[in-house]
Formats: sequence, structure tokens, C-alpha cells
Amino acid sequence: MGSFVGDVRKEAKKGGKVKQLRYESAEKASEEARKIATDIEENTEGVSEVLVHHVIDDLEPGDNIVNVLVGESIERRYSKPCRK
Repeated sequence: MGSFVGDVRKEAKKGGKVKQLRYESAEKASEEARKIATDIEENTEGVSEVLVHHVIDDLEPGDNIVNVLVGESIERRYSKPCRK
């Protein structure tokens, strides 16, 4: 299993401090995330499921924006050699 957590930056890419970030809608981002997740699930050996959660709210630096979990197929899990 793998995971990724995206947080609100403390500084903007073009300079300056970030005080707040507001997500009122994430329809376009959600649609794109679903496409990417489906592509990974269908075309990546050993991946059983990809889950994406995007926060819609008023956020401050350090707050989580997006969480991604990638599940490993049971076939892949049990085909790996045991580690000591």
C-alpha cells in the first residue's frame, strides 16, 4: 500500500506567504483524479485500487488538501519473497 498527503503551502510558488486557501468546488479536479486513478488501476500491475480524497473548505498553511491511497493486489502481496 502506498499513500500521499498534499498540504497547503506556507509560501506561494511566486513568492509571498499563504494565509488561507479556499476550495469551494473541486468538480474538475475530482474528475481528473478519477481518470488518473482509473488509469493506474487498469494499467499498473499489482495495484488493486486507488482512492483520492480532496478537501473542499477554507484551509490554512499545513492543512491537508488531498489524500491518496494506493492498494496492492493480494496476488502481488503474496508473490513477493519474504524478508528477514
